[in-house]
Amino acid sequence: MFLSNSKGSLNSKKSAGNFQLESSQDTFNSIEGDLRNLIKPFNLDNDKFGEILVSLTEAITNAVRHGNKFDASKHVDVEFVGDEHRLYFRVSDEGSGFDYDAVPDPTLPENILCCGGRGVHIMKSLADELNYSDNGRTVELEFDI
Repeated sequence: MFLSNSKGSLNSKKSAGNFQLESSQDTFNSIEGDLRNLIKPFNLDNDKFGEILVSLTEAITNAVRHGNKFDASKHVDVEFVGDEHRLYFRVSDEGSGFDYDAVPDPTLPENILCCGGRGVHIMKSLADELNYSDNGRTVELEFDI
């Protein structure tokens, strides 16, 4: 759950931010720079930064492509909170949502050649916590640091 922390409550050494993205192909060009600026104070190693970047890119890509269907009049909201133990991201779109439980497992033999589900699987594999809410329109990702 966003802003929950099994290691204790957020304390005075926290950082927060948010930004809104247009639902267009150009959005993907700014993700790495936006993320780098947002989490720079945490001095993450390259591996952890890469895991977060890939996960957040997948979340935003799904929101733009599947949620908002590249409708430039709709936006993707990205919220961030971090402390010395954990980073939290919430990505929300304006689409109609989806059934997270119905996403096929792309690692099963019958799904290897099918499209779909890989981004959700990647996020689930890289994030320490992954939760969907608002009928699938919001994904919350948490990372231990």
